[in-house]
Amino acid sequence: MLELHLSEAEKQLLLVLGRAERRGLPPDRPSLVRLAEFELGAPLDWTDAYTSLQQRALIHCDNGHVHLTKRGERTRAEIHRQAPYWRYIYDRVYAEAKGSTAHALFCERVYGRDLGQQGMADMEQLQVLIDVLDLEAGYRVLDLGCGCGRIAEYISDQSGAHVTGVDISPVGIRQARAHTKEKRDRLTFQVGNIQRLDLDANSFDRVLLVDTLYFCSARAVIEQVKRLVAPGGRAGILFSQWIPPDKGRGSASKTQLRPEGTLLARALRASGLTFWTWDFCAQEIAHWTHKLDVLVKLGPAFEAEDKLWLYEYRLDETKSHTRTLGRHTRSRYLYYVPL
Repeated sequence: MLELHLSEAEKQLLLVLGRAERRGLPPDRPSLVRLAEFELGAPLDWTDAYTSLQQRALIHCDNGHVHLTKRGERTRAEIHRQAPYWRYIYDRVYAEAKGSTAHALFCERVYGRDLGQQGMADMEQLQVLIDVLDLEAGYRVLDLGCGCGRIAEYISDQSGAHVTGVDISPVGIRQARAHTKEKRDRLTFQVGNIQRLDLDANSFDRVLLVDTLYFCSARAVIEQVKRLVAPGGRAGILFSQWIPPDKGRGSASKTQLRPEGTLLARALRASGLTFWTWDFCAQEIAHWTHKLDVLVKLGPAFEAEDKLWLYEYRLDETKSHTRTLGRHTRSRYLYYVPL
């Protein structure tokens, strides 16, 4: 039986250990702290966690290095399924972005309006999503992976629909509730894992997934959506597919970029669902090129605000994605799914 009755410090240490192993970093205590400080901000105090996890045989220490045991790795994997490592990263992103003029300007220049965006959906794509789903007042809409809630708020403002937002980040949800407190009649937010939703069946008319399915099992989320949406409902999913540079560019890889060949398309078919798509492939390529240009120009503004971590986080993400730019390496579609 897995050891899941752990303190937050114990869980965090196990997740950071797993992260270090997967990145090939040395698992000594100073290196683990540096990794946590860089990605998560100030880590929790792990002093007691080292001792307690070793007593539970979840880690073992050898010549100053800390390693997960087999039991510890199984526990780490289960913790990650319930509260993933990147939850801590997004907690920090939302905390750092709050009140940042540089980040607001970055979002405005990249996406067309500052909604605290983290994905690739600009205002044009959001409008197509609203139009395709025919959103209007009275509809019950579920926004999975809502982040800080500003896209959900915008969609509700535009359509009059009641939107429930769910996200894994407690910081993001706190911000969403704070800036929509005057709109509680049509906006609701809660912390939750979108693969394990504690919501009533058939309780929504529409579901939105805006650049959400890269962090989880698409099939698991789709099965959740099927349960939650009332008969006759619809889902709108904005999804990008890319081929890593080391995976080649042959015909099989190109097939994965077509609307019917993406990971999402395969998951939808496996769940017995049909779909229609809108092509945003050209916009996807332009997005990353433009984003890199905007970030380079805004570097001094982030530095002046002492927001270099946030700047470097967004810059590293952008540089990573620009390595896979090209007509035969990336694609993006809006999937319209009858349920």
